[in-house]
Amino acid sequence: MLRLRNEQLTIWDSILPKEVLELSPELKTVDRLLDDERFMEPFLSHWNIRIGRPTVPVETYLRLMFLKFCYGFGYETLVSEVSDSIKWRRFCRVDLDALVPHSTTLIKLSQKYGDEIIEDLNKKLVTKASQEQMTRNRRLRTDTTVTESNVHYPTDAHLLADAVKTITRQANRLCDQVSGTVPKMRNRFRSTKKRILEIGKTLKRRSHEAVQEVRNITDKLVDKAIETISDAHRIMDKVEETWGEQISPALKNTIEKLDKLIHTTDKIVNQTLQVNSGKTHIPQRVIRLP
Repeated sequence: MLRLRNEQLTIWDSILPKEVLELSPELKTVDRLLDDERFMEPFLSHWNIRIGRPTVPVETYLRLMFLKFCYGFGYETLVSEVSDSIKWRRFCRVDLDALVPHSTTLIKLSQKYGDEIIEDLNKKLVTKASQEQMTRNRRLRTDTTVTESNVHYPTDAHLLADAVKTITRQANRLCDQVSGTVPKMRNRFRSTKKRILEIGKTLKRRSHEAVQEVRNITDKLVDKAIETISDAHRIMDKVEETWGEQISPALKNTIEKLDKLIHTTDKIVNQTLQVNSGKTHIPQRVIRLP
């Protein structure tokens, strides 16, 4: 039999001092919110059964679930914590001389009520909080399903390829901002991507010769990065020479970002050359682009 509330009076309310029974401001607000009859509607529409043993009161179940998810408790820990706290017992509407519902009982109730009721309760809670202006509903953050994929490890070769691509994009953006008065730089991304694929194929052989081939391919990537840096410097110098002191804040910001990229790529080039020469332990190694 579905039981919504615990209507039984208890003598403890008149014996215990007021300070012991007073809820914290947070629990008092949540307690007032959950007293709204609309939170009982999903249970009445799905489980309004009038025969059998009385269930745990719905108001008690809702408040226990709030504490569980608010503090990240497991069911057994939840029951233990509520049993030891007078204020939490009062919040959950569990009498001091009564037993807190057992953890297995709560688990069975959660499985019985199912996800449909939980989703309905969440919608009603968002509506209630919005009506009382307790939350702004301009944005709503939700969890989404993600798909497992391989991690893009920050190897020197991949960093060089990413640097060539990013510098080219940023430099061409700078050219667009000056209305095409400076010619765009050459896009070397296809050739760098080809080198990355060659490295992957070569490493599958797992031999000493393969390692040396990878170093040779990485040297070619270093050359591409140096050429890209040189072209980017040429574009920045041309823009500064043409516009001089008339450079706008937006243009200046683009130049600063490009200069930062070039500075980081210089470090990646240097550390790559050190690794190819046999020095593998490099302090303060660059592992990402700005």
